[in-house]
Amino acid sequence: MTIPAHRIAFGERLHELRHELGWSSQEAFAHHAGLNRT
Repeated sequence: MTIPAHRIAFGERLHELRHELGWSSQEAFAHHAGLNRT
């Protein structure tokens, strides 16, 4: 299955923003934001 380019770009940008704000852990950020990662 090929992942569309816009989804890859979105994920990369979200990763950049998360790190800029000091959230190195995706799990910690999701918990802080109240997101269910399942």
